[in-house]
Amino acid sequence: MKKYLFPFCVLLALGTASAVFTSCGDDKDEPKKENTPVAVTGISLDKTTLALAIGEEYNLTATVTPANATDKTVTWQTSDPTKATVLDGKVIAVAEGTATITAKAGDKTATCVVTVVPDPIAVTGISLDKTTLTLLIGEEYTFTATVLPDNATDKTVTWQTSDANKTTVEDGKVTAIAAGTATITAKAGNKTATCTVVTYDLFHDEGVVINGVRWATRNVGAPDIFAANPQDPGMLYQWGSNVGWSATEPLTATDGNNTWRDLSETGDAWTAAQNPCPDGWRLPTREEITALVDAGSSWTTVNGINGRLFGSGDNTIFLPAAGYRWYLSANPKGNLSGANEYSLYWCDPRFNQMTYNFSLNEYVQYPSYCNSGFGSSLRCVAE
Repeated sequence: MKKYLFPFCVLLALGTASAVFTSCGDDKDEPKKENTPVAVTGISLDKTTLALAIGEEYNLTATVTPANATDKTVTWQTSDPTKATVLDGKVIAVAEGTATITAKAGDKTATCVVTVVPDPIAVTGISLDKTTLTLLIGEEYTFTATVLPDNATDKTVTWQTSDANKTTVEDGKVTAIAAGTATITAKAGNKTATCTVVTYDLFHDEGVVINGVRWATRNVGAPDIFAANPQDPGMLYQWGSNVGWSATEPLTATDGNNTWRDLSETGDAWTAAQNPCPDGWRLPTREEITALVDAGSSWTTVNGINGRLFGSGDNTIFLPAAGYRWYLSANPKGNLSGANEYSLYWCDPRFNQMTYNFSLNEYVQYPSYCNSGFGSSLRCVAE
């Protein structure tokens, strides 16, 4: 029996109808549609404000969303090219002023306000109102720092102490913590200024060794107390007495009896009860004063006070020209004389009332005779 194969597609003609139907077993693919563009929904910049000095540059970074946007091209524009220019996101500061940088992607924009400031004006110097300072423990002092030029861009001053165990400093206020020396440094820009701060204890003194003798660095103030600092005159004493008289006017005494007394002390030495030196200290002998003179000295001025600097290197002491008070015939009695020009310093034991004295004309005299009624300065040595 013969088999006949018919095409899959069958053409049927029904009567006179002109309709033709086609049925195909192999369907052809429908035409593919073109891809739909993905629009930009937003744009942002890494900076919305920017400060630049003239000539400085900055590359703005633009972020376009969504990440699969069809066209993520960013165009850039400046509102004032005389102040700041922009090319492919790179902003260049041209002149002082303000410009708005606009980044655009699709129909979305983002802006950054650029402020162009003048070139920074560097600090050229800094100075302090004090280069040396003496403080008692617990005392405070606030420095005044002057930064140059006045129109420096950044005049911020930072402070530092070389020894926080001796002094602290904060915002220019230094506080004495313990006896000793520290350097306070103020810094502005890359410039610095310093002040050497020496701190003292009224009851204690480290002293300085000169020719084998440890000398106190300060005169005696009131009995058993050192003067606040080396240039202070302290108080004036009559030989053998622990009553201190003021080294400035008016005339006052530590015992409250402010009428000058004519004294003619007896005995060869100051008794322990009458010794005005603080604990651990005594009056120097004639030989010790002679050794001090032999160590060499020079007439100088410390903080406006004249006096003589003895010793050398780090081992020096300053004896201020405190003057003296007359003992008898002055009018009035106890009159202060020679302040800042001349001074008398007692020695012990009694040897014709020997004193050490020096004068404005830089004349140094070894211990020589002086009446015991004079009011003279005291500089102690270690016991």
